[in-house]
Amino acid sequence: MKVLLIDDNLSDNRLSQIAFENIGYYTLFAINGKDAITKITTNNELPDLIFLDINMPVMNGVEFIKEIKTNKKYSQYSNIPIVIFTGLDIEFIEFENDLDKHIAGKIVKPVKSSELKIKIAKILNDN
Repeated sequence: MKVLLIDDNLSDNRLSQIAFENIGYYTLFAINGKDAITKITTNNELPDLIFLDINMPVMNGVEFIKEIKTNKKYSQYSNIPIVIFTGLDIEFIEFENDLDKHIAGKIVKPVKSSELKIKIAKILNDN
């Protein structure tokens, strides 16, 4: 499985990469939502899953979800599942315009790699 990690914190990206590699996933990286859209639209190797941080410069996680899931320009990419992967208290993240319905799930980081695969499988099976 190919996972696109979107996070501006390089050390978080590295820790996430290690966790994903430990469960046999291949990772791609983007440092913000705008960078991710560029990589998705120009890369022949589309991700199977997107793990998205919320707080980022240039284009944050909420803006990315809105763009990729609701803009007709990107409709061919809108079926890629997005999982919010953040250190924020995700119970209190408010999404405007019901953007919450456009995500597959939420995981709080850090998470042990032994738990990560179980959480991903549960999220994907529930959707």
